[in-house]
Amino acid sequence: VEPGVVLHLVNAYDRDDGTVVIHGYKAIPKKNASYILEYTPPFLHEWIIDPTSNKVLIDRCLNPKEAVEFPAIDDRDVGTAASYCYGVRTTGIGSPLEHFATPNTGILLDEVLKFSLLDSDDNKEDKEKEGITAAGDVIGRDMLPAG
Repeated sequence: VEPGVVLHLVNAYDRDDGTVVIHGYKAIPKKNASYILEYTPPFLHEWIIDPTSNKVLIDRCLNPKEAVEFPAIDDRDVGTAASYCYGVRTTGIGSPLEHFATPNTGILLDEVLKFSLLDSDDNKEDKEKEGITAAGDVIGRDMLPAG
């Protein structure tokens, strides 16, 4: 697993095969600076862990294009294989947010994104309703009010 910073977990659940699936927002700083002083945008990640072997079987970024913070899922889905989650998209003033250093640059929280958490094979019902093709796809967008 590549080292990084995970400040926000989305959800975690046990699967029938004994593995554990974890979704969270992970940032991978490019330097050895403080995560806060040299902020690096986080992206939606998935880890599948085998507690029996103490190994991470899968470590993947589900959407490397949409930087997000502050995850939310339906409370009824906590601890289960939730179909989707929400996150607040972070951008920079006038451009996508790739890197910034405080206090010189600020971030904008401008949109709530809805992400699929399941691949289409696992999510056939939602695929028919919303056209999901893969975990990490953005399946909904709502702009936050200005101000």
